[in-house]
Amino acid sequence: MRQLQDRSSAKRRSAAKRLRKLGDSYAGPALLEALKNEVRDSRTWETQYQMTMALGTCGSPSDLPYLRDLVLQRETLHAVHTAGGRRHRPAELHGALPH
Repeated sequence: MRQLQDRSSAKRRSAAKRLRKLGDSYAGPALLEALKNEVRDSRTWETQYQMTMALGTCGSPSDLPYLRDLVLQRETLHAVHTAGGRRHRPAELHGALPH
């Protein structure tokens, strides 16, 4: 999980892919923090995609509010929107929105 903080985007992306395959829920908090840092740099869209996909596999329901907010932001990259939609049913992402 330390690799999620590596200076190299390729290494962070690789770590997210491995964690996604493992599906280990203990990785969820580290993935969430890594994704929060990653979304600040639009050049790392592939890494953001992999982190979002991994978070969908390893994360917990408590991560959904952050993912919902991320998906609903206009400036969020298309790859993150796509990953959010693939890893979570639309009802999950939109179900807890205020009416």
